[in-house]
Parts: sequence; structure tokens; C-alpha cells
Amino acid sequence: QGKKPVSRILLAIDEDKSWLSDVDCFVRSKLEVFCATQNDVAFAESDRKYPITVGQVGIRCIQCAISEEGARGTAVYFPPYVKAIYENVREFHKIHLVACPCATQECKDKLSTLKGSTSLSSVLRRYYIQAAEALGIHDTDDGMRGGGEAKPIGRRKSKDKDLSD
Repeated sequence: QGKKPVSRILLAIDEDKSWLSDVDCFVRSKLEVFCATQNDVAFAESDRKYPITVGQVGIRCIQCAISEEGARGTAVYFPPYVKAIYENVREFHKIHLVACPCATQECKDKLSTLKGSTSLSSVLRRYYIQAAEALGIHDTDDGMRGGGEAKPIGRRKSKDKDLSD
């Protein structure tokens, strides 16, 4: 932890701007998706978070992730299942991002200008699930995992409803 990642997978995806408010797009752009390492498991235990396993998908503050201390406490979340990403992003916004010790002045300024309405929660909940699926994130008995089949957002020919329904 605390090192610049070789590559970064943001929670934000291109489709966000078509479905979400500016506030929601900005918050998602400040989170990265990652797979837990043994160090992350140890940090989660010491931070008294629920048990996680190596390889479990988490989301964390991109600003804290590259800091000396790394992403800890409210800067990192391990949603137990895809449907929980929505709540964890909301918590990240309200608790961490507004007080992030690693946030740049530019980030703080942008966040203060975006204080306005967020997207409708019913749309958000459905969209967050589909956005996670677009990144190949899926639920398992051991928490969320990556590497699943990426499902593009939009009209689907399965039992899933179109997001615009």
C-alpha cells in the first residue's frame, strides 16, 4: 500500500455521464477497484472491518491509495456483494471524500462546487449493479470477485431489464 499502482481501474466508467449526476460522476471518479492482497486482509483486521479474503474486490480512494500511509479506514471498502457498492460509495462521499486528508485543493474545490442534487436512488441502485457487471465484477460466496464476463450497459436480451425501464 501507499505506492502508485502500476495500473488503475476506476469505478467510474464512460456510461456514468449518461446516467448519473455530476456529483455522482465525480465521486465515482475518485474510487478505484482493486483485489485484496494479504496486506489488505491484515489492515482490514486491524481496522476492525468485517473479514475479507485475498482476491476479494474492494473499492478505495485513489488519492489515499498513492499516499505514504495507503488507503485505510473510511478510504477503503469491501462491499460484501455487488448491490452494496451503491451504499459504500454513498458512505465514501459523505464520510471520507469531504474530509480526505490526501485530497488535492483542486478536488476540494470541485467537490464544493458540485454540492447539489444527486441522481435518483432507484436509478442509481440499478445502474451501479450494471456498471459493476460492465467491469466484470460478480458475487461469490467469498465476496465480490473480478474477472467475470463483462456485460455492456444498455439493452439486454435476458431477464435483466433495460436500465431506462
